[in-house]
Amino acid sequence: MLENIDAIKGFENAWAHPEHPVYAPKDHSSWKGDLHKYPKYHYNFCSGDAYFCIPPYPFRGEVETYNFFVSLDIWSLFKSHGKLHPNSTLTILNANDKFVQYNDAADQFIKKELERKGVRVEYGKNLTQVNQEKFEITVQDVRTGKTESRDYNNLYSIIPT
Repeated sequence: MLENIDAIKGFENAWAHPEHPVYAPKDHSSWKGDLHKYPKYHYNFCSGDAYFCIPPYPFRGEVETYNFFVSLDIWSLFKSHGKLHPNSTLTILNANDKFVQYNDAADQFIKKELERKGVRVEYGKNLTQVNQEKFEITVQDVRTGKTESRDYNNLYSIIPT
C-alpha cells in the first residue's frame, strides 16, 4: 500500500513542522538527526481537544498504530496531578464502522475498552483537511458528504493509502 499524504489537505506541512501538534505514526522524511516528534504526542498535550484519526480502509498500520490506550493512561496521570486540564478531551474519528476490518473479536475488544474508559468515538468521520495556522481540521461525514470544521490542540492521524 502506498501512502497518500495528499488525501488530507494541509496535513503534511503541519506534520513536518517540528513544534506543531500534528502527528503521524512515523517520523517525517524531512527530519534529520535527533528530531523525533512522535513522543510529544503523548507528553506535550496540556489542554484542549485531542483527535485521533483513522482513515478509510485499507490503510497501513491497522491496530499496531492505535496508540490511544497509551495516550489515555498518560493523560489520566497528567490530569491527576494537574499537568493536563481536567476538561481536555480525546475524540477518535474513525472513517469506518470498525477498528479491525477482519477480526471481530479484536474489534469488539477495542470498542468495549474505549466505552469503558469513556472515550468518544465518531464513526464515519474522515479527516480531509488541516489548517495549521488556525489549528482547525475539516471532517467529512462519509455517509452524507457534509463537512464541518473543528478546533484542535493535538492531532494524530494514520496516513491514508
